[in-house]
Amino acid sequence: MSDLNELESVLGVEFSNRNILRLALTHKSHSFPNNDRLEFLGDSILNFVVTNYLFDKYDNATAGNMSRLKSFLVSGEYLANIAKTLNLNNYILLGKGEKQSHGDLKPSILSSTLEAVIAAVYISNGLKDAKDFILRQFGIDSVPFDIDKNYKGKLQIHTAKRLNILPTYNTFADGNIYISEVIIENKIFGRGEGTSKKAAENDAAFCALKKLNLI
Repeated sequence: MSDLNELESVLGVEFSNRNILRLALTHKSHSFPNNDRLEFLGDSILNFVVTNYLFDKYDNATAGNMSRLKSFLVSGEYLANIAKTLNLNNYILLGKGEKQSHGDLKPSILSSTLEAVIAAVYISNGLKDAKDFILRQFGIDSVPFDIDKNYKGKLQIHTAKRLNILPTYNTFADGNIYISEVIIENKIFGRGEGTSKKAAENDAAFCALKKLNLI
């Protein structure tokens, strides 16, 4: 397993209890105790933080709309892709069989490990740090509310899965509109515009998805 100092830097969290972080990275195939219980707790914390955030931010939204967005943000696929961008696979402790079958790249193991890490942040540092970690790493503010038109989220999942990176955006104001360029591997894949920064970036992501023949 790689250095925990390095992982703390990647996560943006300094743990007051390193042992709980190490436990969060221990898969059940490796040993007992393992991260099963932490995964259970982390799942609940994640759902609470995301639900509370959406409830406070979208005060005019219906429960159905908020539920669809929450389902996307806490889905196993979304969690696994975040875990990949954090390189959690380099730190997971696995048993021999899982190592041989490349278990560190399995979406189910990646997503469950991330949930365990969320619980570890909570136990070690408290709810505020856990909430800050989730909001920072999950990019909730950048996900468009209309999940059916969440082109930015779809592009993020694609690049994380295929390239193990996230797209970046060069966005600027031009009079009353915003113009955005989405960049993948130092190349511009799409340009978009909108009345807000978020709308412009989502439009740029839509253009990139079309260029990649994904929509």
